Amino acid sequence: MLPYLGFNQFSPSTSSAHSYRSAFEYTVSHQGGTTIQQDQTSFSRNKTTFLNLCVSVCITVFFCFIVVITFPISGWFCFKVVRRYESLVVFRLGKQQPVKGQGIVFVIPCIDKCVKVDMRTKAFNVPPQKIFTNDNGIVEVGADVYFRTCDAVCSVMNVQDYNHALRLLTQTTMVKLIAKEEMENIDKNKLVISSSVQNAVNQMSLSWGLEVSRVELSQIKILLEAPVYNPLRQLHSVFPFLGGAEQLPPSYEQIVQTHGPMTTPGTLKAL
Repeated sequence: MLPYLGFNQFSPSTSSAHSYRSAFEYTVSHQGGTTIQQDQTSFSRNKTTFLNLCVSVCITVFFCFIVVITFPISGWFCFKVVRRYESLVVFRLGKQQPVKGQGIVFVIPCIDKCVKVDMRTKAFNVPPQKIFTNDNGIVEVGADVYFRTCDAVCSVMNVQDYNHALRLLTQTTMVKLIAKEEMENIDKNKLVISSSVQNAVNQMSLSWGLEVSRVELSQIKILLEAPVYNPLRQLHSVFPFLGGAEQLPPSYEQIVQTHGPMTTPGTLKAL
């Protein structure tokens, strides 16, 4: 038989960590002797949501009434024409509405913000970049990129200027991948590098609602052949009095003086 538990064992004066008060609040005792009151937030959250809903409905009804009584004039502002290759993203009082398709779409002036998104395939080119290869050669490579918008809502909400962001992302990815290759393999693996750039860019751009459908590398221009490895360079740096320095491959400073600053993954030129 269970022992009898008196009321005093559940009173707030006991030393338990949690003291029950009501269905909506309880107290938590800490070692310092202070008590922090934690309220149930679901009730207040639901109350706030209900008030916001009521205010939104009242504002919407008010503007709809204005549209009705001024219909001959308000009709020019309430109807939008959406073409077949476009999608209309509507935000009503800051809240996202379902995406509107082709045809004539009704919107409420003053409280609806509309953004048209072109769903057609678009293209841009990455200017030729001077890149150091893995074997210390220098090549100049550009690219042509074809992409389309696959999610109109993500392209509006997740990125501010998707065209500029995609350009920088493609340029950075192309430089990083080519810098890992050796000069003799770049021309042979041109299609593989293009596919790798496309897949790497899509991993990020899909969260922006963009899909890269094709990447074409431009003609590869060799600015400086990859130098043959020569251990005498390290010896000459330690013992400068040794001869034969004029037969060594050029250093980075000499390359910059001849060809200008190179593009590396850490230093990209602005488009």
